[in-house]
Amino acid sequence: MELAKYIKETQQFIFINEEINENEENEQLKKRLKERLEKLRAEFPYEVVRTEPPELEEGQDVEEFFLLEDDKVVQHYKVVSDIAYYQRKIDDNLVLLDKTDYKITKCYEYFLVGKQLPYDINALHEERQMYRDEINRLKELIK
Repeated sequence: MELAKYIKETQQFIFINEEINENEENEQLKKRLKERLEKLRAEFPYEVVRTEPPELEEGQDVEEFFLLEDDKVVQHYKVVSDIAYYQRKIDDNLVLLDKTDYKITKCYEYFLVGKQLPYDINALHEERQMYRDEINRLKELIK
């Protein structure tokens, strides 16, 4: 059984798990267990109601919080953006941009000396712009 008490000063809950076998055969032990449970309930007066977390989509995280409802402490969740996930995606796209930098430099060098470009500059530009657009989209999601 999970019980909780509310600390007003810090506006937080403190939880305790206590396994008490209510089907105990030994009457003396059963009495001691009931007394212990009564003491625990006096200090931790609220039962805790746990709930299932929501299903998350890519780039989401969940924050857990508890509210006092009908003399019970009820678990709730808030779905939030996973900033670290988006930052990793941004970093991945920056790496992809970096990996094509040499192609741009090489094309520019060939152009300056009047040689035929070694890469399709239009396709290269579209590829790099796709990475930039994705980086900008992800940065907007973070905001």
